[in-house]
Amino acid sequence: MDPYFAQSTLEDATEACRSAGGLARQGHHGSSLLLFTRVVSDCEVLLSRVAPDDTVFAAADELYAHALGAAIAAASEVCASVVATSKPCEAVRVYSIVLEVACKAQHSAVLLPSEVYEDAARLHAQARQKALGALPAVSAEAERLAGSTSRSREAISLFALVCDVSERVRAGLLACDTLHSEAERLHAHALERSVAIAHKAVAALAWQEAKLGGACSLAAFPGLQRQPSGAPLPHAETLVEVLGICKRALVTNVGTDDVRESARQLYRPALDGYKSALRG
Repeated sequence: MDPYFAQSTLEDATEACRSAGGLARQGHHGSSLLLFTRVVSDCEVLLSRVAPDDTVFAAADELYAHALGAAIAAASEVCASVVATSKPCEAVRVYSIVLEVACKAQHSAVLLPSEVYEDAARLHAQARQKALGALPAVSAEAERLAGSTSRSREAISLFALVCDVSERVRAGLLACDTLHSEAERLHAHALERSVAIAHKAVAALAWQEAKLGGACSLAAFPGLQRQPSGAPLPHAETLVEVLGICKRALVTNVGTDDVRESARQLYRPALDGYKSALRG
């Protein structure tokens, strides 16, 4: 890594850590958790790209340990406040961050205080249970949004969240564990539904373009059962979600071969459409 860039990254991470500490002292634990998580990620980059005998490496190592411990403390506060939330999507996003931080703390190559390991293990187990319990409600909300073509992008995004959190729930669990099995089932269902919705979204985008040129027949769009309703889908933003969910389906061993083949068939035209949208 370029020495100037390494030093600059370290300084930015140090400043972000100070800001996160200030937010934590003011009781803004959610915001502080996000900042501490960013600091941890920046330190991971430095520790993987800088020579061990470099002064930046030693500073990043120390900052990493501090930020990870502080992130676990913030995560503990955040988990306590989100337990009774009535917004499953918001809760799952929080648990996703907690799972990421707790996993990093438990497997850290940097030595941490014993209480940090204990808190991380407790938070990991708690977040797994809570996230898994909330995921069906997130899937249900995604299905509700999918009922309107104009909300397809949001539906795909929520199903992607289910996929992401399901993966984090399964991390470190044995395949015979009931939590692992349930998370894998939710993951497979989210992939299947999101790829199907993605096909309809791409067809709806094609319909929107055809409509701009005048009248068009629904028969020319086999991916649509009826004319799209509601506001038009944002072109590039929708294709970003489509490409993201296709990638997820193609790189995972969760789900069926039919879902992967469906994602493969959609990926190339979606990518071409995205490039075209950027050009024009």
